[in-house]
Amino acid sequence: MAPYVRLVNRSAVENAWKAFHALFRNARTCDQPLRCPGSGVILMDVRIEMTRAQYAVLAEAAMAEGDTEAYLSFLGGTQPYVGSDQEMSDDFELGPHFQVNLGMNPLEQLDEGDRCPQSEYVLYSPRGAWGILVSVEWHAIAVGSASFRSRLVASSQFSDSAQSFLKYWKDSRDRLRGRTGWIPDFIENVYGRIEGARILSEFGDSRETWACNG
Repeated sequence: MAPYVRLVNRSAVENAWKAFHALFRNARTCDQPLRCPGSGVILMDVRIEMTRAQYAVLAEAAMAEGDTEAYLSFLGGTQPYVGSDQEMSDDFELGPHFQVNLGMNPLEQLDEGDRCPQSEYVLYSPRGAWGILVSVEWHAIAVGSASFRSRLVASSQFSDSAQSFLKYWKDSRDRLRGRTGWIPDFIENVYGRIEGARILSEFGDSRETWACNG
């Protein structure tokens, strides 16, 4: 196929929503976005346009899952919920959506008129098998099978991402008085209750400490 095709009719967008909704509760990167807690990993040092090295790791992991194409949706991260379990919401339908070829970084291929500068976005499997939700806050959340996640975190591009994520937000909390009360529930949503508790315990800061600024 061409590098990308914009989804313009409702049925095509609804197919994208079904794939998105299989993976994510919402598109908020500082909330609890995953539909199945424990099915994700944090990828640190990702900022809007992934580097070519980062994208190569993601594309290889996605293609190893059996996909050569993906959906790309610019959702902005502002929606509290992206539809019910039964029907697509207006906020999802109105967002720009594309079907892209994984062989090339779609953000490098988009025409100027299709770009959404500085907007959070989701790149995800048409089968709802894997996805990556990219934040403007220097991180992304990848969701998928254990093998998909393992391929990502085994790469030097994303090693030690969970601890790096917590260090980043600890600095925001302590130096800039950023609000970080959402961190513990976010970690447990991404990694699951047991693994999330282990990661938080290893880092050493309590829930009360994370919530000290609200």
